[in-house]
Amino acid sequence: MNVSQPDRYDSEIERAFLRAMVERVRTSVVANFLGVAILCYVAFVASFGRALAIGIALRVVAISITAFNTRRIVAALEHDRPVTREVNNTAYGMAFAGLTWGVLLWFVPPDGSGGLSATLVAGVVITGVAMISATASPVPRVMWAFLVGFSISVSAWLVKMTIEVGFEPVASVLAIGAAVVACSSGLTRESQSAARLIVENRQLADQLGALNAVLESAVAEKEHLACHDLLTALPNRRAFLDRTGAILEAGDEQSWAAILIDLDHFKQVNDKAGHAGGDHVLRATGALLASMVDALPDKAIAARLGGEEFVLLVRGLDDPGVRDLAVSIGARFRIVPSPAGYDGRISASMGLARWLPGEAIDRCLQRADEALYQAKAAGRDRAVMADCPFAVAARSEADAIIAADAKLRAAG
Repeated sequence: MNVSQPDRYDSEIERAFLRAMVERVRTSVVANFLGVAILCYVAFVASFGRALAIGIALRVVAISITAFNTRRIVAALEHDRPVTREVNNTAYGMAFAGLTWGVLLWFVPPDGSGGLSATLVAGVVITGVAMISATASPVPRVMWAFLVGFSISVSAWLVKMTIEVGFEPVASVLAIGAAVVACSSGLTRESQSAARLIVENRQLADQLGALNAVLESAVAEKEHLACHDLLTALPNRRAFLDRTGAILEAGDEQSWAAILIDLDHFKQVNDKAGHAGGDHVLRATGALLASMVDALPDKAIAARLGGEEFVLLVRGLDDPGVRDLAVSIGARFRIVPSPAGYDGRISASMGLARWLPGEAIDRCLQRADEALYQAKAAGRDRAVMADCPFAVAARSEADAIIAADAKLRAAG
């Protein structure tokens, strides 16, 4: 597919020139209407008023064309469409506008009989030409089209004036015209420099914004990595201690209980399935605990403390509820697929401990670890509650529940 190169006025800087011109056009509306009003007054009171009315009609047409073309430029800029065609049409319209300004002078009597009315017309023409040149100065194509159109009509008028009244008055008009052209050229340079500065500042701001976004993203990623385990995406020990420190400071520790989880025979998994297989089991454990946290919003905190050791802190559950949750976790480990090369089943031993009032979290985890040791010693794949006269085997309870359900179905 062929992609056409952008035209001159479709670049960002050129569009900035156009926006500057459009803004000036909007601010010059009142002055345009005031000029037309003065010309209408002269047409009403002057002896050459009827002839001047033709020039006024041409000026109204030119103003209408300029307004139409300006609206098309604004629409193209707002919808980010190519705008060069609209600029060209505006230039043609401004050439016609320049002609109409020069035509106004043709209706002024050359013999001076017009008096004050003739002076008013000349003043309006000089002021209007200077104002429109300044308005169009950000876009040289438009400005020079206007001045060329004006020069054509006014040059013919100057030839006529030279023949009828001599060269001296014509020299004055030429001097004024030269001043207008020089001023317009200066305004063009100034307007374009200002527009370029605006675009460059905008581009610099965009670049700084992009750099800030990258920096903020990098900082956020760094903070995330500092508080999360890379393999399982769970919070790490540091983040866990920060959360539990806030809980202890708030005095809400007695509402929480800890479930310390340690994967059974994890060394064998690594030896037989390799570290990739071990990583697979660790990621599956992280996903399992993350799902538990999602199911208990604001009431559970999961973390990887290190190696194959994890912790789940739950809020608002009594001891039987904590044991039931441990049973559910143990049952879920059964559906974790064993990695290739390891023919054993994935399971975990758990130590449960109630977080006692005023107790440091390290002490709570120590009691949970002692219960975990008991679970390991009792055969693994089970949960033991710390400071409890009896232990609950997760696997046995799960099997009992399944057996009871099967019995009920058979009886039914």
